[in-house]
Amino acid sequence: MYRIESKVVGSRTDTNGELKLTGALDYLQDCSLQWMESEQSFSKYLSKNNAGMFLVFRQVDVIRMPRYREEITTQTSIFDCKNAFGLRNTNIYDTKKRPCILSWSIGAFVNLKTGKMIRLTPEEIKKVKYDEKAEMEYLNRKIDVPENNHWENMEKVVVKRSDIDLYHHMNNTKYIDIAHEYIPYNSSVKRLRVAFKKPALLGDEIFPRVINLSNKYYVELRDRENRQNAIIEFTVYR
Repeated sequence: MYRIESKVVGSRTDTNGELKLTGALDYLQDCSLQWMESEQSFSKYLSKNNAGMFLVFRQVDVIRMPRYREEITTQTSIFDCKNAFGLRNTNIYDTKKRPCILSWSIGAFVNLKTGKMIRLTPEEIKKVKYDEKAEMEYLNRKIDVPENNHWENMEKVVVKRSDIDLYHHMNNTKYIDIAHEYIPYNSSVKRLRVAFKKPALLGDEIFPRVINLSNKYYVELRDRENRQNAIIEFTVYR
C-alpha cells in the first residue's frame, strides 16, 4: 500500500471550489506512478525489459468531491496480479478516513519499443505485495453501449504537445478531458468507466461521438482510420 498526503490546490478545482474530475484523476494517476517507482524490484524489472505499465481500464465512483484547500490522502494498493495485468484500487480519503473517490483499474505490462504486451516472470509476480480489495461495486471492464441509439458526431480534436505524457502518448486524463466537455455543465458525475484501446500520439486527429441517455453519457473517441482510441461511460446525478 502506498499513500500520498496532500491538499486540494487551486489549479485542480472548478468554479464551485470543488476538485475537478480530471484533477481527481491526476491524483490517482500520480499516486499509482509513485507507487511503481517506490517498488525497486518491480521498477528495475520494467527498466531492464524496456517496459511500462499502461492503463487499459478504470472505474471511478465519486462519493463526493473534496473542496479547495481540503487535506486528502490518496492511497493505492494491488489486489491481484496476472502475468500480463495488474489490478489495483486507488482511492481518495478525507481527514476522517472517509472515502471521497473509490476506483479500481487494470494495467497492462507493455514493451515500450514494440507496443506489445509482455508477461511478468513467476519470480517477479511472487514479489508483489497484495492488499484486500476496497469495498465498492466492481463493474465489468467491457463497456457495452446500448444498441439502437443515435451517435452525435462532434468536432475533431487534434492531440497537442501539452497532452503528451512520459510514454509519448496522450495522457490518460486527457481522454476524459475531451469526453467531459460533452456532458452538460451543471451535471455532476457519479461514476466514470473508461476503456483505453489505441493510444493517441502527437498530432493525431480524434473524432468524438456521443450518446445521451438521460443519466448516462457514452463518448467514443476514434482516429482518422476509424480505430477506437477509447470508450467512456459517464453516469451523472439527476
